[in-house]
Amino acid sequence: MDLKLAQSQIQSIALALVETWPSQADVIAQRKAVLLNKLIELDKSYKKQTEQLIGRTVLYSHPVYQYFERRYQ
Repeated sequence: MDLKLAQSQIQSIALALVETWPSQADVIAQRKAVLLNKLIELDKSYKKQTEQLIGRTVLYSHPVYQYFERRYQ
């Protein structure tokens, strides 16, 4: 749930897709751009929402939120 990490992963995946299907490079680039823009907006939203939690104790249902915790503190 670290959306900066997800953006980096998308870049790597897009490169691999273009290497595999070079004829689809334009389509891959367009879809990558759309997805990256969505993730940037979601990241901004998460930052804004988590600012309201500063100084509060947050409990998680599973010990798998370390990426989210690290990114949004």
